[in-house]
Amino acid sequence: MKTRKIISIYLSGFLVGIALVVFPAAGSILMDTNFHGFSSKQFGSIFIPQIILAILTSLSAPKIAEKIGMKKVMLMGLASLFIATLLLGLSNWFLEGNLDYWIIMAGTAALGAGFGFTITALNPFAYNLFPGKETSAVTAMHILLGAGTASAALFLNAFVNQGIWYVAPFAISTMVLVMLLFTLPIPLILPQKENSETAEGKKPFKIWLFALAVFLYGACEATLGNWGAIFLEKSGGLSVSEAAKGLSIFWGFVAIGRIAFTFYALKFSTKWVYIIAPFIVALVFFTLPQAEGKSMLMAYMALGGLGLSVLFPLSISSATEQFPKYAAVISGVLVAAIQLGTGFSSNVIGYLNERMELTDIIQYSAGYALILGLLTFYLVRPEKS
Repeated sequence: MKTRKIISIYLSGFLVGIALVVFPAAGSILMDTNFHGFSSKQFGSIFIPQIILAILTSLSAPKIAEKIGMKKVMLMGLASLFIATLLLGLSNWFLEGNLDYWIIMAGTAALGAGFGFTITALNPFAYNLFPGKETSAVTAMHILLGAGTASAALFLNAFVNQGIWYVAPFAISTMVLVMLLFTLPIPLILPQKENSETAEGKKPFKIWLFALAVFLYGACEATLGNWGAIFLEKSGGLSVSEAAKGLSIFWGFVAIGRIAFTFYALKFSTKWVYIIAPFIVALVFFTLPQAEGKSMLMAYMALGGLGLSVLFPLSISSATEQFPKYAAVISGVLVAAIQLGTGFSSNVIGYLNERMELTDIIQYSAGYALILGLLTFYLVRPEKS
């Protein structure tokens, strides 16, 4: 039975990743006048419903779990991801007028709900799956999440080259449905100590600082994850196919970094990794616009992914380790924070890109990473009993 639990938890993480990135990966299609023809502002705005629903669902998930169980929260998330990817594919047949825009907006709303419910459930499930190896267990789940995000652009691009891009989201929705049905009979239950006191009393202030850190991480991730392919095409001079490959390299190195970190965390302290990583990201943002040539651009995308790879799973595991009785609340709050940061950055960039060069905006994004780097100095200090 434990093997089935592992399959359910970790492959669900993979599917969340691939569903999450297929929307921004489709950015070139959504902004292409031969297809949806969205403006930069419209493209940025499609992530607003995702932010709102992800925040609402992730914050409400612990309370809902108290009544119906965290497994049903996870199933609700998978059902939402199924709807989201289905709507993305269906939008191809509603290009006249603005109907496609509203279908995509409905799709990102379902995507936000799917991400909020599913990841809020998967974090504590993974944390409790391997006692004594909690940090590596959570990071391993995020490795699969990263593998999914890395696969999304390549998976979509394979169908774009065949002239049938819409088949990709349909295929993803089918995989999500299969996982939902696979998970239904599995007894996924959190230990009672993790399910109690989730919303009672005042939460430690440091939890909110972890949330601020994850917000800043989300802003950094969205800059490269949601706008990276567009930057590579519009400012870097790469083709649509090469830009999609660059986005896959970014997400691929997010996954590679998490794999390496999982083994590192088994034997060594993660303190300095957490502190150094944001400054690597800041360096990437500040120098990326000066990069010339396909190889250098790809190298920067790889380094950016590597720098970002450890920040979210380490925030989850560090916060949970310091405040174990708030495990479900921490998962919900931090998932809300990453979506708020992602949506904030996506929309700010979409708004500013109509007035400023994307290269300048990316350089200014180094500010997010620098603040995060300074914050980690405090967050790595263990909480006193």
